[in-house]
Amino acid sequence: QRLPAPARLSFADATEALRYELPLAVGRRTLTGRPLSSDLSGGVDSTSIACLAAAHTDLTAITYVDAAMADQDDTRYAAEVAAPPPAISRHLVDGRRTGSRHFDQLTDPPGVPVTDTPALSVAMLGILEAQLAPALADH
Repeated sequence: QRLPAPARLSFADATEALRYELPLAVGRRTLTGRPLSSDLSGGVDSTSIACLAAAHTDLTAITYVDAAMADQDDTRYAAEVAAPPPAISRHLVDGRRTGSRHFDQLTDPPGVPVTDTPALSVAMLGILEAQLAPALADH
């Protein structure tokens, strides 16, 4: 099966399309009647999706932090975004307490030869498990 050719849109047209399509896509996913969860890192992407979803239904939002991320702006933004809307129930997953972190078993990631480095998705497995635990605990 061939993928469709990417659309050739100007920045202005793409902006307008996103302004229309993103709320529509997120809104449709809130119609299931099932509990929803979302990443809320504090970045532009996750914040937009979480806020759009929370406009329609209650949302469990997961923010992961570790020692390197704890004092970064995104972590503070995530806390600020989740504070006012009562529809967002934010769960903070602190890798310093859960023990989950990027590349858990690698004590010296820069020392691993480039040809032997694990896939980046492997780095996220422990974090993903910790992120999903609060959302799954309620169900």
